[in-house]
Amino acid sequence: MNTGKIFAVSAALVACAVGLHAQEHDVDTKNRFYIGPRLHFNVTAKLQNLPSPAATGPQYDDGYVDEDISKNAGGKTWNWGYSFTNQIFGVSPNRELELHGADSPRDGTVDHLGGDPQIGFEMGYGREFWRFGRDEYPIRVGFEFGFSASEIGIDARNTVTGPVTRISDRYSLGNVVPPNPPYSGSFEGPAPPNPPGPLISTNRLSRTTSTETATSTQHASIEGTYWGFRLGPFIEVPWPGYRHSFQFGMGMALVNADAKLSYEENFTITGLGGPPVPRSSSQSNSDWLFGFYANAKAYYWVNDFVALYLGGEIQTLDNFKIITANKAATVDFGSTAGVTFGVMYVF
Repeated sequence: MNTGKIFAVSAALVACAVGLHAQEHDVDTKNRFYIGPRLHFNVTAKLQNLPSPAATGPQYDDGYVDEDISKNAGGKTWNWGYSFTNQIFGVSPNRELELHGADSPRDGTVDHLGGDPQIGFEMGYGREFWRFGRDEYPIRVGFEFGFSASEIGIDARNTVTGPVTRISDRYSLGNVVPPNPPYSGSFEGPAPPNPPGPLISTNRLSRTTSTETATSTQHASIEGTYWGFRLGPFIEVPWPGYRHSFQFGMGMALVNADAKLSYEENFTITGLGGPPVPRSSSQSNSDWLFGFYANAKAYYWVNDFVALYLGGEIQTLDNFKIITANKAATVDFGSTAGVTFGVMYVF
């Protein structure tokens, strides 16, 4: 959402509203319109890092032994590759290739996403239905409908280090002299115009496990927009003798959240071969959230028709969820606060 355009529109409408006070109006008016910027606080999220199995064949973290165009005729394949010289063991005719797979030290943990106050705007319409008290300083009661729009922009960057289980599988190269790493064979093999490619056995010779130390560096973010709707009663109490009044309201809140979860996770690891392959993904989701609000505003009346206001609001809403590969985010709208300011025009 382009907040610059929102503020420009808000400013224009504010200027129009203030300018209208010069026109003739009935001082006993009962309609009201307000508009202004809005800051939304305490929008946070929990990101569950779902366990993901280690890459242990045919794709590994540092290579692969996969099916080729011949469907591995004779138990051999051209479609293999590796990354580092320390993955080769022995000499001809007993040369072997070792490939590795490991999980993430972040699996099963929870990250917390947060950020600066979310920026947006609000506008609304109210209608007075009843007043009581002193004629010159009446207490006003009515209903109000409000609309707001705010950004969602929260993220987390952190590094986690811990032990992981690493799988090491060995394959026979026999008399094959492996090309210099990094090497990647093709599915088609040495069919023209491809160059000759070495064949290796697809039969795994052995599998061992070890405990290594891995480091995961991750950046996760949730970005989008949410549109809010509010409906409920209000009561406005004047401050006799001053150009001030105070309003209190509460009611039902409805929010449509539309946001995208993105993450990128990179690794380092001890031991031979290479680290787990980087993980990244993104997913968008849109949902309606239901709840309640309570707010308060302080007004300064420029004249009988125009008032400047400063207010605060608390909302209690359902949570918003987004799930993508290996990650599940829950945006906590359960208890958020907003600060608003702007202009109100009565007519």
